Amino acid sequence: MTAQDRPSLNAAQRRALLAADDGSGEVKGSRSVLDALIGSCLAVAHGRRGAVYLTPAGRAVRADLAAAATHAARADGSTEPGAFRPASGDGQAGLPTEPGERRREVVQAWAGLLEVRRLNGEGGTPAPWELARPERAVALALEAAGIPASGFDGRRRVWSGYCVSAGQESAEVRVGWRGPDAFEARCEAAARLEECRTVLVAAGWDAQLYQRSGGEHFLAVMVPRVPRT
Repeated sequence: MTAQDRPSLNAAQRRALLAADDGSGEVKGSRSVLDALIGSCLAVAHGRRGAVYLTPAGRAVRADLAAAATHAARADGSTEPGAFRPASGDGQAGLPTEPGERRREVVQAWAGLLEVRRLNGEGGTPAPWELARPERAVALALEAAGIPASGFDGRRRVWSGYCVSAGQESAEVRVGWRGPDAFEARCEAAARLEECRTVLVAAGWDAQLYQRSGGEHFLAVMVPRVPRT
């Protein structure tokens, strides 16, 4: 069964699949959940007591769900010491020194996030994992698109790039453009932040470019108020 052929699952059905017994594949849940899984050919009733078990297709989907959850946990960085963290532009401590290695990690994390969206039925909009940690999600989208993050060695800026931080509102993320030369970074900020805005809008975020009274540009990033079709 290919990714395109797999049925759309609601939250209760995904939970039932993930909770299925590792060895026997027995699935438990409400009658409606079990019937839906059987109807989707992900499970089958067997035996006199009518117990429900995963089919090979059901085991494959369960494996996808588990893998997506693992990717999300690694990107969160809360369950594994030294796990992947998107570059925010406020520091590079702990990132691999080999660019190719870093790029592979970014590509893997972004692919995992897209899989989380697919499995949660979010399509082109941020999934619950992203909404719970929007700064990291925004940083990952930008880094995955190849836009550089500002380098900060703990004392000073060492190269120019985006800088992600919390916004003034609870659900808002701010994206600025910083660099070793503050004047040069300010001059290129509008054009570079417009690139960031294009990436974030394509990734399902609502991003607007603003200019402060002092001339500094920044992006205000939020979840779209109206779901996209």
